[in-house]
Amino acid sequence: MKQHPRLWVYNYDFEFELANELRVYRDQSGFYPWFFLNRSWHVLLPMAKASDSILAYEEPHAVVAKDLEKKLGDLPHFLVLKPERESNAVFEDLDSQHTSSWHSECRCLSPWGWSQKSISFGKMMGSPEIGKVDVQTINWLNSKKTSCTLRQEILPEPLRIPGKIIEGADLKKEALEKIVTRFMQQHGHVFVKHPYGSAGKLSDVCVTPHFSDRKIRKWKNWIRVAGGIVLEKSVSILQEWSVQVQIDVDGFLHPLALTRLFSTPNGNYLGTLIADADQKRLDSHIDSLRPVLNKIVETGYAGPLGIDLIETTAGEIKLLEINGRLTMGRTAFEWHRRISEMPFSLFTNLIFKTGQFLDFKVTMDRIRNAEQQHGFPVTLLNFVQDVSRNGLLISLLIEGDDPHNIWRLLDNLKSFLLTFQELENIKYLNS
Repeated sequence: MKQHPRLWVYNYDFEFELANELRVYRDQSGFYPWFFLNRSWHVLLPMAKASDSILAYEEPHAVVAKDLEKKLGDLPHFLVLKPERESNAVFEDLDSQHTSSWHSECRCLSPWGWSQKSISFGKMMGSPEIGKVDVQTINWLNSKKTSCTLRQEILPEPLRIPGKIIEGADLKKEALEKIVTRFMQQHGHVFVKHPYGSAGKLSDVCVTPHFSDRKIRKWKNWIRVAGGIVLEKSVSILQEWSVQVQIDVDGFLHPLALTRLFSTPNGNYLGTLIADADQKRLDSHIDSLRPVLNKIVETGYAGPLGIDLIETTAGEIKLLEINGRLTMGRTAFEWHRRISEMPFSLFTNLIFKTGQFLDFKVTMDRIRNAEQQHGFPVTLLNFVQDVSRNGLLISLLIEGDDPHNIWRLLDNLKSFLLTFQELENIKYLNS
């Protein structure tokens, strides 16, 4: 089958579009983490071929691009988008540009995640895969209501996390406060989750059964707009994992990788670790998840899939959620298999709110010094500065022979950078 050139788009706002979150524009003042996400072409680069194109809001740093070209071979073309008013809605920014010339260069659209806006843009491109993408299936697959339902109904008890879905009809029988309070009396601390959301956004942690009027109004609005909310017991986590698979259009499932996910207690993404030895456990996880995977294949969904698992402090593995899209775990795996020569690789994105301008050469010198000190290769995947807002993105792949040594190297780099600036929580990067 002929392979058409692809246009890769990192629409990180995918889940927020599903959640009907309002578009945010970049004003003359203020710090916007999504400014850096618009320029995070590196999350797609290891999957793109030389004949493909990647959407970018500015050209990659010349030194970074040259180094990556040495490691990967020929790079894809970067199509630079320059909207009059930049926002966190990638396909809306695309719609505001004259992009008809791109259609002749790229026949197939490959977004981070399919949504109504990405489907509409794909139709305009004439992307042949669009006819196989069903919006209802995409919404169903990525809803946390689906993750909750599937683990409660078709998985064995050890894989379940106690949960409950609250919909509009439930509020006609009983007050929302009473339903949440009763669930907390049974299970302790809980998460209240919007059906769509990512990296801890659109989710609340409740540790006491006392809810402000503002929170109750917010949850009721989620129920009204999104069709429900999910209550989920908070469990003690030893390690977060993610199973990466790819489903063909004929329904054949390709297990790809088992990755370790690291995030803050409130869900902000810190990084993904790939360990060659972990891959021996991939098949056993696929087998335990087979009822869920079969159900997904039955819907006709084709494309990337990430299933997040948690390993509890009691040693149990439980299904957390399903992501019918590319994930940072998939990105980390693709970088690892493309350039790593060590048994472990850590992929991480660091967004800083800087106190002063940080010179690129100073950063590179510090990275090279860390390499020499620890004896591990470090690849700078992206370097983006927002001079007008004093912001910085540094994305890295750190290789090593032991995870603890890799984290030590990263801490060494961060401590140096933090002498220049204050590290911001990464609130918008997808896990």
